[in-house]
Amino acid sequence: MPTSEENSVILLVDDEPAYAQIMSALALSMGHRLEHVASAADLDERLDAKDYALILMDVEMPGIDGYAATAAIRSRGGWATEVPIIAFTTLGKSRDTDRFVAAGMDGVLAKPFGIVESAATLRQWLHDGKAPKKTRQTLEALLGAEQAASMFDRFYISLEEAVELVDAGGDKARIGHKIGGLAGTLGLSVLSAGWLALQDGADHAWPTVRALSRDAIARHTG
Repeated sequence: MPTSEENSVILLVDDEPAYAQIMSALALSMGHRLEHVASAADLDERLDAKDYALILMDVEMPGIDGYAATAAIRSRGGWATEVPIIAFTTLGKSRDTDRFVAAGMDGVLAKPFGIVESAATLRQWLHDGKAPKKTRQTLEALLGAEQAASMFDRFYISLEEAVELVDAGGDKARIGHKIGGLAGTLGLSVLSAGWLALQDGADHAWPTVRALSRDAIARHTG
């Protein structure tokens, strides 16, 4: 899986050149680089040539749509099963969370998009689901490597328990507040944002949050 270090390469799949121009400038300003393909039919050549740290996928394109393109990417195996794929779609379609998850997508960046919101999305997803190195290193410096590792172990146990509680009908808002806060403190920004969305009443986000949580647990224990 590509890392989230500076100069990570993002792939935008979208048939509108203006979006590519804006997102390329934004990625560059954050120390990353963006490549663009206008059609899902052109994906194979790009994916054969390199791994990407993040893929932004337009949902509605001529020919092969974003759902089919995402399924094809996931079927390649290897890094392509793990790379974050974000639906890049209109505001109305952005609420179709269940379908995005079923297609193998990890999140949504809605159009029309703001620069601040887009930058936040890139920051959240340009890592592999583990704590950013600087956060982990800071905790290790404060607590020692052994205690820091133990803290992360306890968090992932709590995370698994939280998923089971919500699945059993537990209070999403209360659980989201607790887990979202802990995840944010540990530098797990994607998990934090997802669980805090539940705290704010975004019940429709649960399938995505659940999938992210299960994936993070598997990475940690694996």
